[in-house]
Amino acid sequence: MGEWLSTLTEWGYRRVRTNAVADDLATALHGHGFTVAQDLALLRRAHRDAPRYDIPRDARPHPVRRLSVHSADILDLDDVAFGNEWRLDADSLADALAATSSARVWVSRRDDTLEGFVVAGLTGRTGYVQRLAVHPSVRRSGVASRLVARALQWTHKRGAKETLVNTEVTNLAALGLYERLGFDILDHRLKVMERPL
Repeated sequence: MGEWLSTLTEWGYRRVRTNAVADDLATALHGHGFTVAQDLALLRRAHRDAPRYDIPRDARPHPVRRLSVHSADILDLDDVAFGNEWRLDADSLADALAATSSARVWVSRRDDTLEGFVVAGLTGRTGYVQRLAVHPSVRRSGVASRLVARALQWTHKRGAKETLVNTEVTNLAALGLYERLGFDILDHRLKVMERPL
């Protein structure tokens, strides 16, 4: 670990941050000077039956067929939704899409303005809501519910037996959204760890 951290320092990095890791790895990293940057609740939606949601035709999220056409808008919205510290850049968006065997992006637009997007993935029989972002001006208007509902329909149709998502334990709005859509909070959490170099 020390050699790896030294190499990052030589390359000019001032801080290193992990992806979401389980508690045992978080504990091991803590012994190397890492602290918790995010404490994440892990939620699971079992797919016993096909998810049925009443999404009005004029408000249905649209699948993104060519990401290159929408990527600038998606990244701009992600920056507004999450701020500079947690926003996606082009590389991290590509990483999110490549993290699972298959992935899809849906967007919600009104009058050609991007209101929100969701990235969903599938590996084996497990679906994932990998990223959900909604413009602050339309939060609590149903945009997030429609986007997640569309992702759940897709993961179920593709054979998922369950869909997982994580969010910060302090994000009560997101926790409420996911619980309303049939997710249950699991007993174990995930952590994003970071360390100054």
